[in-house]
Parts: sequence; structure tokens; C-alpha cells
Amino acid sequence: MGLEARRSSPQTVWVLRAAYKDTFRYPVKGHQHVPIVAYARAFFSAAPSWVVALLGLRNKLASYLGLKASKVPTDRATFLQQCAFEKGDEIGLFRVMEKSMDQIILGQDDQHLDFRICIQKIKQNEGLVIEMETRVSFHNAFGRLYFLIVKPFHRLIAPRLLKRMIKAASGDEKTASRSEHGAASIDRTKKD
Repeated sequence: MGLEARRSSPQTVWVLRAAYKDTFRYPVKGHQHVPIVAYARAFFSAAPSWVVALLGLRNKLASYLGLKASKVPTDRATFLQQCAFEKGDEIGLFRVMEKSMDQIILGQDDQHLDFRICIQKIKQNEGLVIEMETRVSFHNAFGRLYFLIVKPFHRLIAPRLLKRMIKAASGDEKTASRSEHGAASIDRTKKD
């Protein structure tokens, strides 16, 4: 089962046949001026320290298992500031798969699974919704087992990271002042 790109709307180039999918959305007001690249930068810089530690552990284990490991730049902050987030750019374990004015799709293809994370600005009425969607496609039993272990952490981290991304990208402390449960899951799909 592979991932396929399809233009499903004027603003979205996306993958279809995913065995796992979830979407988290968070409404914001008055942040139409914040560029999508600011949210992408925040995706990498706004993670809590315990998440960064988990990713470090993941990278150590990945090297023993023959999986792709993240290439962390020495000066991460400068690297993120200078990165244009253009198609093909690599940021750690993630590659920019697609980019438009209102969305960035990050992801990676590996021997055990492929994944995509779409960060998207959606205009709604007088406001804006920031959406983060994850899709995963498995290539083999190891991919399924790997994601079975990762999935609880993903579900814990994703809505919290979305809130922190919005706060960091907008520079507005009030934007994400609601509880961390303010990011609502609107869709979870498992097709195995």
C-alpha cells in the first residue's frame, strides 16, 4: 500500500491511501498575516523538552534497528531561521514534500512506513483554523509494530504541539491561552 498525491482542493496536495490518519484543528483569530513557514518553523522549535528527549531516544534506537535517524544541526535555531522550507529541504528526520501559501506537507519515506504531516491554514468566516493532519502508510509488519509503539505518544504530543506551534508562530501569548485540550481531534482513521 503506497501513498499517492492528489489535488483534492485548490490548496491541498495530499496523500490518499493511509492506514492511519488523524487531524487536529485549533481556531485562531486575527492571524491571517502569519505565514505558513512560521508555523512550520514552530513545529520544530516549539516542542517541549520531554518530546525532544523522546526523539533523541528514538534516534538512538533507530540507528540500532537500521531506520533513518534525524540529522540534528549543531545550531538548530539558526538553521530553522535560515531554512526556506522549500520542497525537498530536509529538517532533521522530515523532508518538505509540498509547500503552498497556506500549507506545508512534511514527511519521509522509509523501508517500514511512509508518513506525512500537513500543517495548513484554513480561512473560516472571520477567523482562521490551523490544522495539523498526520497520515501513515505501512510497508510491512515491522512498520505496523513500530507505529503501534509510537501511536500513543503521537496522540499525546500532536494536539499539544499544535497549540504551542500557534503560540510560537503568532508571538501572541493569548492565542493559545486556552487549555491544551483546546485543540480538537476531528478525525481518526485506522484501516488495518
